[in-house]
Amino acid sequence: MFPNKISVNKQSGSMLVIALFVLVILSLLAGTMITIISGSSKSVVHEVYGLRAQQAAHAGLETLIAASFPLSSPAQSCSTTINSSASFSQVDGFQNCRYTATCSSDDITFNTANSRYYRYSSTGFCDTGSGVVSRTLYVDAMQEELP
Repeated sequence: MFPNKISVNKQSGSMLVIALFVLVILSLLAGTMITIISGSSKSVVHEVYGLRAQQAAHAGLETLIAASFPLSSPAQSCSTTINSSASFSQVDGFQNCRYTATCSSDDITFNTANSRYYRYSSTGFCDTGSGVVSRTLYVDAMQEELP
């Protein structure tokens, strides 16, 4: 009976060491998971604001293109820059977004045909609170055979 008591005494405290080791490993895993999830949520927020900035830039392009190609009249030449800082104030999710859009046009002759070449550029900006996200879009257009 004495040999069993000796082996039990030698093993006392080993479970405590194993339990501490398991707790440390689980704590490290939990910290890593929190870091990964936090980084993932920041990435999603940045992506959402990037899409909003792209849509704001798209709105600027549409505004300029509509002014250059009115429905019931001939195409107009353009050389302008428009800034919008308040046009999205009534749209949910776009309160902190704005755009800057520019347009230029040149009359050109190609193969004895007169044409007008348009170049549009629009940059949308959205303020995230911790920074600004921006996206820029470009469109080129040509009207063939000017009158």
